[in-house]
Amino acid sequence: MLKDDFATYVFSMYWIFETFTTVGYGDYTGGNNREYLVTMLFEFIGFCYNAVLISSMTSFFNSEANFSNMLTERLTHLDLWMKRIEKSYKPYYLPPVLGKSI
Repeated sequence: MLKDDFATYVFSMYWIFETFTTVGYGDYTGGNNREYLVTMLFEFIGFCYNAVLISSMTSFFNSEANFSNMLTERLTHLDLWMKRIEKSYKPYYLPPVLGKSI
């Protein structure tokens, strides 16, 4: 009896995984309307999950975070920092000789 229950659970997990991934080998199908409705619900959930997964992967790999854009952003911040240093050539902030050498 325990072995039959285990086989039923393994079969159920196989069927759910097959349906969620929308592979649908067709080796096991429903026998009545309720089973067909459950199958269609699982397929719809699997389709939505796959759509969200592919969309998030696409946005991740298609982002504008390439090296040249990151370098430009960092150089912009560095340029602003250098302009702040140039404005602070007061004796108690930064010595003028050091400021000019930067």
